[in-house]
Amino acid sequence: MIDIHDWEMLGQLRNRNASLSVIILTARSSIKSKVQGLDFGADDYLTIPFDISELPARLRVSMGIRLYYMYL
Repeated sequence: MIDIHDWEMLGQLRNRNASLSVIILTARSSIKSKVQGLDFGADDYLTIPFDISELPARLRVSMGIRLYYMYL
């Protein structure tokens, strides 16, 4: 399980810069960890192992969503 301080750090990052894109890359693959990461502000949660070609696609989506909300 991820330490609560990790989630608090994510929340602090979000409070400082709401437009920051955050993708969690981790070996923790439980549904509980995924839900916590997303609830604490991550845009995406990618578990290891993954195909490297998937990461740029997820980055594009994450950045596109942030850009969309910045210009509303």
